[in-house]
Amino acid sequence: LTATVTATVAPPTPVGNVVITEIMYHAPQEHADYLELFNRSTTDTVDLSGCRLDGVDFVFPMGVFLGPRQSRILADNVTAYAQIYTNAEVVLGAYDGELDNGGERLALLAPGADSNTWITIDEVCYDDDPPWPAAADGQGQSLQLLDPEQDNNRPGNWDAVNLYAGQT
Repeated sequence: LTATVTATVAPPTPVGNVVITEIMYHAPQEHADYLELFNRSTTDTVDLSGCRLDGVDFVFPMGVFLGPRQSRILADNVTAYAQIYTNAEVVLGAYDGELDNGGERLALLAPGADSNTWITIDEVCYDDDPPWPAAADGQGQSLQLLDPEQDNNRPGNWDAVNLYAGQT
């Protein structure tokens, strides 16, 4: 006896689910910058294979999934990240570019219908000038999104959080 099952439901999309939730753009130690992605879905695992993160020049390899309510890190340097922070197991990889200490646009993009089309999953334009939190600019604190359900392009939805190893 053989049974064949055909799924007619599209797989869950990262669009509307995955957001940038933390940016350590000006760490006090060299190569300690990183950013965090969060899947805010409570039920869906999303596939990031082939997606790219503009601003830091990272392309997700095949087989990268983000489970429900799961966070993962992209680091400037995986070895430096592992030496400085205590959660190296959550690092997806190292990006080729750099986070700009003066602020920039980060855009998480998914492949579209053809090779020239990209769909914006999430984007944030952070800065080191007010109204963005000044303590994230080289003082050992990262920018952390306060509410992942709200607009992460609003400076008021971010705060400087002291998560840097060795700081009290």
